Amino acid sequence: MAVTTHAAGREDYTITDMIARAVFVTISKIYSGVDALSRRNQRNATERTLRQLPDAMLHDIGLARADIPKEVSLLQTPGR
Repeated sequence: MAVTTHAAGREDYTITDMIARAVFVTISKIYSGVDALSRRNQRNATERTLRQLPDAMLHDIGLARADIPKEVSLLQTPGR
C-alpha cells in the first residue's frame, strides 16, 4: 500500500516522491553554494593578480587601479 498525500489541484504524490524531491532540492542548493564559493574565490584570485601589476601594465591593458573590482565582477558575470 502506497501512502499518498494530495495537494489541491495537483496529482497525488507518494512519500517516496516527496523525499526524492527534498533530496534533489537539497543537493541543488549545495551545488549552487559550492559554485558561488568557487566563483568568489576565482574572482578574488583574479583581483589579487591584477592588484599586483604595476600601474604602467594596468594602463597598457586599459585599467585604472580603482576600476579593478568593477571590471573583475563584469568579466565573471554569468552569460557574458
